[in-house]
Amino acid sequence: MNHQLKQAYLATSYTAKVSPQILLRIEIGKSHPKLDKLLTQYTTDTWAYLTAWNPLSELCNLSSNQERNKELEKHLIEQPYFKGKGIAQQENWEEESFLILGISLQEAKLLGKKFQQNAILVGEKGGNARLIILEETQDTSNKI
Repeated sequence: MNHQLKQAYLATSYTAKVSPQILLRIEIGKSHPKLDKLLTQYTTDTWAYLTAWNPLSELCNLSSNQERNKELEKHLIEQPYFKGKGIAQQENWEEESFLILGISLQEAKLLGKKFQQNAILVGEKGGNARLIILEETQDTSNKI
């Protein structure tokens, strides 16, 4: 992943609509007490933030991106999740995404790779949000 693309990920605002009154904003490298409270409410310790939009950072049209996210959403039936958006710092683009509770790091990585993402966000209760860069070569042989 090139430096410019990594900087774009780091500068993105990651949000999730938890309820009509609560919109979480997740920042890489920071802790999130409201998210920790949500994890406690759902009796879990881990989370991930994923999208299926724009595989390998190649822009796709809206309908293609929405269809890809519907496919990703089918894999989320085992965990509680909330819809969100990743919004670029310049706000010239945004991607519909999911905040998934109780997902393991391994499963999050597999889903990210399956949907050809360059990176995912992950975290644990009490810890900081982390950007995980997935391998440069996308291996989709691991079926979920």
